[in-house]
Parts: sequence; C-alpha cells; structure tokens
Amino acid sequence: MRATTVHVPIGLTAPESGGRSVITLAAGDAERATLAVEWSAGRLVLDLSESSTDVRAQRRVVTLEAPELARDRRVGLRWFVDGSVGELFTDSGRALTHRFYPTTPPPWSLRSQDVAGDVAVHRIEAAVSRAG
Repeated sequence: MRATTVHVPIGLTAPESGGRSVITLAAGDAERATLAVEWSAGRLVLDLSESSTDVRAQRRVVTLEAPELARDRRVGLRWFVDGSVGELFTDSGRALTHRFYPTTPPPWSLRSQDVAGDVAVHRIEAAVSRAG
C-alpha cells in the first residue's frame, strides 16, 4: 500500500486589493481543497466542500481566526497532506487539522488567485505498511 505525502510551504503577502488570496489544491477535476486568506478580516477559510468523492470525507468549511493577517499583511503557511489527513500551520503557531480522503492519485495541482508571494510544492511518496 502506498500513501502520498505532500508538503506545501506558502509565503504570502496581501495583494494591493487587500481582499483575499486563494490557493486550491486539486486532485483531478472533481476533488479540491480551497484555502482563502481573508486579509482584512484576519482569517483563513478552508473550503472542503468539494475535497473528495469518498463518503468518509469531511465536506465542510473551516475558519481559523488569525488577526495578525490584518496587521502584518503577510503570512507563512505550511500545508501538509499525508494520505487522508491534512494539517495547516501558520508561522504564528496556529493550526488546523482536516480529513478529506482524496481518491485521485497524484499528480495533483496547485492553483492560486490574487497571490503575492511564494508558493512552493514538495511531493514525497513513501511506502506505508499495514499493521497486522
């Protein structure tokens, strides 16, 4: 059995419009997790409503309050995906864990909208053994 591990380090600066920056991690055409940085509101919004076709997936929208976004106008994020679990960490120590069970194997794609800053993707495949 093989599990896919994805690490997405993200460094963002608020766009001139000051509105929001959007990053989408897409697994094929039907599965995607969308992260919106709402700069003025000081929050991160992770939309998992279309994250998987698997019935176990948590199809929801999760909000992480991060008031430093409005003040600093920049953020460093680290988004890890390991099999069905995703974790999002901010450079200020805030964290968000989510389950989304992507059924489409890599390669996955990363799309951005109104992003100023750097987005880099590191993909690692690792063998995983089952216990028992």
